[in-house]
Amino acid sequence: MKDNSTGTTTTILAKTCTTTPVWTSVSWNAAASAGHSVTLTITNHDDNYAGDATYTYVDDVTVATSGGGDTTPPTTSITAPANGATVSGTTNVTASASDNVGVTKVEFYLDGALTSTSTTSPYSWSWATTGSANGSHTLQSKAYDAAGNTGSSMTITVTVSNSAAQQLIGNAGFEQGSSNTAPWTTTAGVVDSSTGEAAHSGSWKAWMDGYGSAHTDSILQTVTIPSTATSATLSFWLHIDTAETTTTTQYDKLQVQIRNSSGTVLATLATYSNLDKNTGYTQKSFNVLAYKGQTIQVYLVGTENGSLLTSFIVDDFALNASTSGSAGDFTISANPAAILMTQSSSSTSTIASRRIPSPTGPAIQSPSPSGPRCRSTSRIRVRRAASTVSRWFSLTIPTIPHMPSSSPRETRRGPRCKGRAPRGARAPLRDRDNRAARARWLGLVSLLLPGVGRA
Repeated sequence: MKDNSTGTTTTILAKTCTTTPVWTSVSWNAAASAGHSVTLTITNHDDNYAGDATYTYVDDVTVATSGGGDTTPPTTSITAPANGATVSGTTNVTASASDNVGVTKVEFYLDGALTSTSTTSPYSWSWATTGSANGSHTLQSKAYDAAGNTGSSMTITVTVSNSAAQQLIGNAGFEQGSSNTAPWTTTAGVVDSSTGEAAHSGSWKAWMDGYGSAHTDSILQTVTIPSTATSATLSFWLHIDTAETTTTTQYDKLQVQIRNSSGTVLATLATYSNLDKNTGYTQKSFNVLAYKGQTIQVYLVGTENGSLLTSFIVDDFALNASTSGSAGDFTISANPAAILMTQSSSSTSTIASRRIPSPTGPAIQSPSPSGPRCRSTSRIRVRRAASTVSRWFSLTIPTIPHMPSSSPRETRRGPRCKGRAPRGARAPLRDRDNRAARARWLGLVSLLLPGVGRA
């Protein structure tokens, strides 16, 4: 028996030769090789003399353990978001996990597909929900221990609900090729379509470093995040391949940074190294809402030392920014000359409810062809602001006459209000009419205007 970890070989059955066939039970205490792989070798020797054949039979080889073996699987559960929750933007998915010996890693699954792995508690994953379709999705966690036991959480269901997002990164998958990398600025040779490292999708990707010598590669793109953004998430897919064998030292590094338009580093979002090598692509995402209203550079820089190579391959970027209108589609001043209207994300435009004040001073009456409901009108222009189109609408808002209290010295001028009232004379309304008129015309005005097409 050979212990493959220590190289020690132990003879557990001495050379045996008998003319009487008999089964012999052989046992060996493997406690000294606990946790190691071992190799059992059985050798038979025959001198090939025709009249003296020798046979060896082996049967029922078993390995039995007692005590110390870990067969207990870990337990895990999704702790956030809650089952049935509605999520949007960048959502932090967390899980708890425990084991009788110890948890080595927790995997997160979105709709049954492995999406992220966490090796330290608290176990979490930053989910950029803008990369998932609106609607129902499932989440599950799986925990592992050192003995290879696994435990799975219950599957929970959440609903993704994101408003329409604007994707700000251009040439996100580098599919314009190496001769036209704009709007990216890259070091030479980074945008690549070779098969040595596959793209995440399509044919092209950005392959930084991988030379096995001191080298630096970088890519950057300048974007402006709208000041009205309610969420802004930067994401991309990353694959790391390395020849380094260390499990403790970061020899080669990739930094993900946000810089201002002058190139000053505002934040380093993450640093990856040869220690983060993986067999495929993993999506990385970051909340960059803090930079709304700013023009920034998305900057990735990979540095490689002078020994073994490490390749950092990135692909399929996105910077999804969701915006919403102001706290009302319209702003109306106390005495508006015009009402400014902006379109909301729902593609409808609503004038916010406001009380329209009555003008002061004497009433200005105009002739009316049909009965006593004579009153002058004020026309308020409404401007709709769209991306490239401005249109004006005229809204007719009745002007409320001055309404003094009744006076015995003042009388009505007749049922039809014909002509202008004499100087100094006013047409009073009885208190009941006064209240009715105010309730009718000084109430909240709420108008709904349909969307306007391109002029």
